[in-house]
Amino acid sequence: MFSRTLCVISAFVTLGVFFVTDANAQWGGGMGGRRGGMGQGRGSSEIRQDAEKPIQTSNSSDQIQLRFDNLHSELQLTPTQETAWTQFADKFTRYIDVLVKEKITQTPFDPNISGVVHVSHLVDASRNKYTVLEELEETSKQLYSTLTRTQKLQFDTKIQNILVRDVGR
Repeated sequence: MFSRTLCVISAFVTLGVFFVTDANAQWGGGMGGRRGGMGQGRGSSEIRQDAEKPIQTSNSSDQIQLRFDNLHSELQLTPTQETAWTQFADKFTRYIDVLVKEKITQTPFDPNISGVVHVSHLVDASRNKYTVLEELEETSKQLYSTLTRTQKLQFDTKIQNILVRDVGR
């Protein structure tokens, strides 16, 4: 009886060790896991460093500009349309620059300014972005009015992909 009970307990302990080890592997526990453990060189500090690294996407400003330039060449614009395109492209590039700057420069916490001043900085940044968007809208209307039906179809499809999918706005 005693040996049978001992066998059953041993079986549960063995199974428990397998399940706990498996769970620790899934959740980063054990040696060198998220909480540190014995492998301090690997573990929590490396995980945090990896999390802080920017994720490479296919939507860098250069790549977005390349797709925008591809749209330009696909439209096969006339000299009159080129003038409207140049104005539109200038505002588009300015908008991309605002988004990149917004992403790079975040307003840091500054204990020397009041919350109201901080909110004012955010409002100013939003106001500047809105102004650029209004200018982009105006030049896009001007360009669109010069396009042929086929060019409008190309423009409608491509610019939405660039602004919504690529830029994320």
